[in-house]
Amino acid sequence: MGKKYFLWLIFLAAFIVSVFFDKEIFFFVTNHRVSFLNALMVMATDIIAIIVVFLAATIILFLGAKKKQWVIPLLFSLAASEIIVFVMKYLVGRIRPDVIFGVAALVQEASPSFPSAHAAAIFAALPVLNKEYPKLKILWIAISLLIAYSRIYVGVHYLSDVIAGAMIGYAIGKLIIYLKNSNLFKKINIIIN
Repeated sequence: MGKKYFLWLIFLAAFIVSVFFDKEIFFFVTNHRVSFLNALMVMATDIIAIIVVFLAATIILFLGAKKKQWVIPLLFSLAASEIIVFVMKYLVGRIRPDVIFGVAALVQEASPSFPSAHAAAIFAALPVLNKEYPKLKILWIAISLLIAYSRIYVGVHYLSDVIAGAMIGYAIGKLIIYLKNSNLFKKINIIIN
């Protein structure tokens, strides 16, 4: 079995298991919050997610023509993942766990829970960042996992929300890399160059 299929199998197995244990995992994480980590997790869920995405786009934009060609695919990846997640949130309409269980969330969210838009966005950027900056792959993965985990920690998502968002984002990121050499991206890159 190839490496890429193994990764998807792991994603799928984790999602299936998480669906059965969402409530227990949510309570385990939120009941074991550590006060000195609360601010870090709020920062990870709000500030780091935004900074990483915009910093990545800025770095790619300013590091020469070779890297610059990835700005539009990266933005397409982010936009496509967020559009898909937005539509799914309102089709599924899953109520957030903090609302259902009365757990004090560390941040407030108004939209439905499933899937996680934060996880989708950061995992949509991951394939491009890993491709263009392979030496920083562990860093990108660690940041992505921190942001994904922070969504459960702050009390606004179940594990299955986060895994589904990560799967959607990662799949779109990989698809965008695959389509990168299509005529669409070539024409758009001519415009920005």
